[in-house]
Amino acid sequence: PESSISELLSKPNTAIGFSGGGSRAFIGSLGSLAALLKLDLLKNVRYIGGISGSAWSTTAFTYVQNSKSDYEFLGPVLQPQEMTLDALKKMSPQCARSFASA
Repeated sequence: PESSISELLSKPNTAIGFSGGGSRAFIGSLGSLAALLKLDLLKNVRYIGGISGSAWSTTAFTYVQNSKSDYEFLGPVLQPQEMTLDALKKMSPQCARSFASA
């Protein structure tokens, strides 16, 4: 079916996959997607997939494409020294990673 979607065909034939691991895999894969977005590499990905917790994040990321921006859904990439409980509590509720600070 993807052969009829010109936007998809314009991307390189690149795929990324994420391993399982429950909630850790969910958060980890969203963080990886956010980093790829920040590095401007996510635009080159044609296929994405995941197992277990990563399947939850990749499915949500795929289906949210038409309702909010990738930046809004994935949230900011924080440096390790910026990862404080206060900083995490300021994360937008629109960000898929915001539940981790609840």
